Amino acid sequence: MDDDRLTDAHSRWVARRSRRTEDAGYLEQWYWEQCGGCVHWLTLAGRLGSDWGVCSCSSSPFDGVVRFEHDGCDHFKEDPQGFGIQRG
Repeated sequence: MDDDRLTDAHSRWVARRSRRTEDAGYLEQWYWEQCGGCVHWLTLAGRLGSDWGVCSCSSSPFDGVVRFEHDGCDHFKEDPQGFGIQRG
């Protein structure tokens, strides 16, 4: 993927976060419950994998959806190794 397409995809996708640190309602605990540290996180391959993955939690509304590693949801389950399943 060329740099322009990567930048465009990142900009579009990051705008759809469910938890934004800059939002007034952002809870401090959410900082420690980010997608990239969840057992349900599947890292994308290639350069996108540095920030992006897919949720694999069947009970999450984000199951099968590309997610920003710093986003999160109510179905977070800590990965004891500190990172999700790495692919690629």
